[in-house]
Amino acid sequence: EGEQGLMLEPRKDSWTPGYLRMALVVDDDFQGNTDVGIRADLTIPRINRFDGEWRTQLQIGRERRFFTEFYQPLDPYNWALFVSPQIEYENYLFDVYQQNDRIAEYKTRKAHFELDLGLHMGSYGELRAGILRGYADSYPHIGNPLMPKYDNQQGAYRISFTIDQLDNSNIPRHGGWLKIDFLNSRERLHADDSYQHLKLDYLHPYTYRKGTVVFRLQYGTSLGSTPPPYDQFTLGGFLNLSGLHKDQLRNNHMLFTQLVYYHEAWKLQKGFIDEIYVGASLEGGGMWDRRSHIQIANDQMTLAGCLFAGTDTILGPLYLGYGYAEGGNHILYLHIGYPF
Repeated sequence: EGEQGLMLEPRKDSWTPGYLRMALVVDDDFQGNTDVGIRADLTIPRINRFDGEWRTQLQIGRERRFFTEFYQPLDPYNWALFVSPQIEYENYLFDVYQQNDRIAEYKTRKAHFELDLGLHMGSYGELRAGILRGYADSYPHIGNPLMPKYDNQQGAYRISFTIDQLDNSNIPRHGGWLKIDFLNSRERLHADDSYQHLKLDYLHPYTYRKGTVVFRLQYGTSLGSTPPPYDQFTLGGFLNLSGLHKDQLRNNHMLFTQLVYYHEAWKLQKGFIDEIYVGASLEGGGMWDRRSHIQIANDQMTLAGCLFAGTDTILGPLYLGYGYAEGGNHILYLHIGYPF
């Protein structure tokens, strides 16, 4: 009593500067199939006193995409409920193959609005459920003009569960990743097609000294429904059934597994490039039209592998690799972007 002093009470800043990340996206198989793009990710955190966050992604190139999301926590706790309205627009080309021959190139445009309610699980991940409305049109840009065209209204429920403990998404060495995504397109939501789309993606790296082994498992199913081609599962490309062209296989059900080993061969610390890794992969995958056709057998699965060298740069992870798949399919890859 009678004492005087100064009391300091910490207070959050009312405004925090945003974070902008630029990246180069390249997929080249040296056979005339080249995808080049530039991606920008902008995050503006704590835009209000309730820790709201605005996230925007923009990609230009062969694949064009705009995505913006307002992420608003509903309470101040580490495990917190949140709401998230978002808008996404995509404009891209995809190839249609018959065996190893490209028979068509489809141009696809998709746009939707989605409103999610979710649970942020601290540093572990998140669970979210939402509803979306939008449209999708897809038509043969190159190829037989009599091939099917799609001009569909979209309406669907979506549920996703994500656990992200990876130390580095570019070249992971520790942690783990799990994502389960379920989409239920319903005519009662004014969709032109009713179908389901369930995908599980699990990845776990194991590191000892300078070597890392990554195990990955992917499973996708349409649960007996028939989604349009632009919402089917795909396989093919660098570390995704290497030796095949990007998204060469496309169907309603998918199973893919791989073991990837990479070793830190050189540590340069030159600013633009830090470490150079060399590695190899063993991959197996299959695709089926119906669930009753799914079989894990030699004649139902395609085996593949890849030898590669890679590094993490300020423009994103860069890889040069040689892939080989059963049937004599082999491709040389230049890949800039996420490997998994």
